[in-house]
Amino acid sequence: MDVDTEGFYTWHQALASPAMLILMLLFSRYAPSQIISLAHPGRLMVFVTTIPPILLSGKRAAVGSLILIPLLSAMLRRQFHYIFIFGVSGFLFIGGLVIGQGSLFDLPMNVQRSLSWLPGEWDSSLKNLGSKDEFRKALRELAWEKIQRNPWMGDGFRVDINETAGIFYRTQQYGAPDIRDQVLPYAMGKAWHNTWLGYSADFGIPLAVIQFFLVVTALVVTYRVFCQSLGSVWINAMAMYCFIFFVKDVLTSWTSGHSALDTITRWWMYGMIFALVDQVIRNRIKTRQEKAVPIASAEIQTLA
Repeated sequence: MDVDTEGFYTWHQALASPAMLILMLLFSRYAPSQIISLAHPGRLMVFVTTIPPILLSGKRAAVGSLILIPLLSAMLRRQFHYIFIFGVSGFLFIGGLVIGQGSLFDLPMNVQRSLSWLPGEWDSSLKNLGSKDEFRKALRELAWEKIQRNPWMGDGFRVDINETAGIFYRTQQYGAPDIRDQVLPYAMGKAWHNTWLGYSADFGIPLAVIQFFLVVTALVVTYRVFCQSLGSVWINAMAMYCFIFFVKDVLTSWTSGHSALDTITRWWMYGMIFALVDQVIRNRIKTRQEKAVPIASAEIQTLA
């Protein structure tokens, strides 16, 4: 597996997806005390095995999630000493990689890219991947142009055949020397790398505002469901999963976002949240009925 010669935007990025799924399911189902435990070494091993593929994926947001997910799990479950444990461990591990890079060892290029948002002795090809991200800047400019043309309804998922043919022709004839030419295929595929500008460009500003309130509502509801479902393992785990997912989405919404893929990867969660709320209400009614039965039986016996 030669990650140094195949480029950044290749199959290596797909390494993060299964690792992130495992990581989120692990910390949604189990508390930190049940993972960092000598009684259950397998869970700790699963956690550790998610780290290498996330680093090799080259995804900077995934590395941030590697720290964020355990911290959120510890916070929601009020195991605050694990916040300190995860914080210090993450700082020492990532700090060691950053300090050692270039002086003690040379990390694979994709690992360097994963950490390039931090100050360090990175390869010269990664210098523009820090605070100066021309790729995302060009996508934001394209999105803003579309918003100005149709701010209320957006362009939808339509594809302009003439525009597509023109891009293909220019690329075949002249390559893609300009950053705008390089990002046009991403814009056409709705991979805006910006949630709010992407929704505004594709569906209009009003729907982007609605989407914002939906996400905020989802965060509030999933947190409340989590707090009210401590007696149900699967409801509790699913509420935690959705909460972590939406928190991660909000924190990365300015640098990530694919309005076309959201229909598959995120919209189903709103239906799941409705199902969780419904089940919590049903469980609450059932509990009240069960408590009422002994009281009614006792009153009948007294009257008899």
